[in-house]
Amino acid sequence: MDEDGDGLISCADPDCDFFSNCAIPSQVPEDCTDGADDNLDGNTDCADATCKNDPACDIRPREDGSQCGDGIDNDGDGPIDCADSDCRFSGFCIEGECGDCMDNDDDGLVDCEDPDCDGLGLCPFNEGGE
Repeated sequence: MDEDGDGLISCADPDCDFFSNCAIPSQVPEDCTDGADDNLDGNTDCADATCKNDPACDIRPREDGSQCGDGIDNDGDGPIDCADSDCRFSGFCIEGECGDCMDNDDDGLVDCEDPDCDGLGLCPFNEGGE
């Protein structure tokens, strides 16, 4: 129907471009979590190339607190357990004893060498973490 009398009907009328059913597919952003092919490129959500960097589509496994002491690189990114940044703040990976001459959190750093001990006990605060 030509509602504005310009001779163009429905999606052929540029006045209708802002309606989602008439929008040019490349101009419609993909919602990466709604289960629909928003930009009409044949792919929905995480299967759509425009969603490859969307956090909702990041399906890489992560180390979690329960895995941070099992000796396995659970997320396949190289570092194992406390050396993995995913485990940095887990209770398992905190030095804890900063004067016993041991690497209590298995990160390769002993006592004052470990940033976990910065400013604790005999360890001075080290802004660079070194």
